[in-house]
Amino acid sequence: MGHGYGPETLIECSSSDQCSNGEVCCATRTTYHQGNQAGDLYESLRCEASCSYPGFVTCKPGVTVCPTLQTQNGPVQLICKASQLLPAGYTVCGFPQ
Repeated sequence: MGHGYGPETLIECSSSDQCSNGEVCCATRTTYHQGNQAGDLYESLRCEASCSYPGFVTCKPGVTVCPTLQTQNGPVQLICKASQLLPAGYTVCGFPQ
C-alpha cells in the first residue's frame, strides 16, 4: 500500500512571528487536478521574504494587519479569517465576503 492519497500541504509555519529576518509566513496556493477532479489547495506554508497573490499571508486575528491587494476593481483590504483550505485554527489574510 502506498501513501499520497490526494495532495498534501507542507506546513513550516502557522504565523509570521515564527519567521525571522522580517519574513512572512506565506500560504502558497495552487490548483490541482486529480482524475476528473480539480480544486484549490495550499501547496506550502513557509517563511518567505514576501508573499504575493495567489499566495496569502497567514495571520493572527486581532493582531496582524493584513495587506491591501491591488485588484482589477481597485484596492481591497484583506481581512484575517479562517482558511477554508487549511485545517481548523489556521487563519489567512483573505478577501472579505
